[in-house]
Amino acid sequence: MEPYSSNGFIVGSQDLTYDAQVKSVKNDRVTFMVTNFHGEKISGTFYLPRGCRINPHVIFKTGVFWQVKVVHISKRIREKGNYSYPELNIEVIPQQMPVDLYVEAHPLGSIVIGEIVDIIKRGALLLVRLAKNVYCTIKNSKAFCKGMTILCKITEYDGIYKTLTAEAI
Repeated sequence: MEPYSSNGFIVGSQDLTYDAQVKSVKNDRVTFMVTNFHGEKISGTFYLPRGCRINPHVIFKTGVFWQVKVVHISKRIREKGNYSYPELNIEVIPQQMPVDLYVEAHPLGSIVIGEIVDIIKRGALLLVRLAKNVYCTIKNSKAFCKGMTILCKITEYDGIYKTLTAEAI
């Protein structure tokens, strides 16, 4: 997508980020107040991708500032009571989330220590905590149990869904 300018933002730029303050946190979205080049504060939304394994209530706190990238601007019709009016809708992606920072410090192929915190997918996968707010999945084995500390090799990272996959060593 070619970057373009709109409402004081450069949309689709790989390098430009904007200051944004968390306004509200829901299960499927986080709303920010984003400051554009003109100093105006406009509401922007980060929609969590379907299948995303992060808990937004743990990572995002109301009032905290984040750096975000603007990915899409559109207008939508907002209805309030008996009135409807057009509203600017800005979609953003927060930068430097905990899993992103962890992958920078521990690139693919790194061997790390983790703690098994849950059994998921009907016992086929284990959820492993690598750091605060950073989790990965590994295949289950009869040798593992909840609460156990294990060595893992990071094998895969999905930047869109913010997921890590590892294998036990």
